[in-house]
Amino acid sequence: MSEASENGLGRMRYLLWGVLALPLIAPLVAMQMGDSVQWTAFDFIVAALLLGGTGLGIELFLRRSHSTAYRFGALIGVGGLLFLVWANLAVGIVGSENDPFNLFYFLALPIVALGAAFSRLKAKGMARTMAIVAALCVLMALAGLVTGKHLQPGESLAELIGVNALFAGLFTGSALLFERATRR
Repeated sequence: MSEASENGLGRMRYLLWGVLALPLIAPLVAMQMGDSVQWTAFDFIVAALLLGGTGLGIELFLRRSHSTAYRFGALIGVGGLLFLVWANLAVGIVGSENDPFNLFYFLALPIVALGAAFSRLKAKGMARTMAIVAALCVLMALAGLVTGKHLQPGESLAELIGVNALFAGLFTGSALLFERATRR
């Protein structure tokens, strides 16, 4: 790796870890200003593990390829996975965070881990992996419709479809970028 590209990755690394520290700093500051935010030590530990894992995952992908499409595919995929898990833990994707239906969304984690391991982070394999995670989101929307999740109090058809479409769109975008990186 040339010195210029090493320096570029170094600057990106500082930016990455700085951005990932913000979700830990924000509740800490908010807790000092009032009682509206109530995080426990366990909340901070879980958040630190999620953010640290995200940062390490992104660094691993950034080192794997110099392709812009590959790197953006990785950023969107790993970022989307963080968003999915964080939202699911915080408020739940469907219903509340205590709804057992939401446990199925956590399948995205082993799918990505296994896909990354089996493909050795190669673009073609990661494209397939992210497409599978996008399909999981579509299947979750369909399962929610079939089981009547949209009929529960505080839920709607638009919310059920919208939130799953958002995640399916992120993972599809990631898959398409990884696929584009294969044509480089």
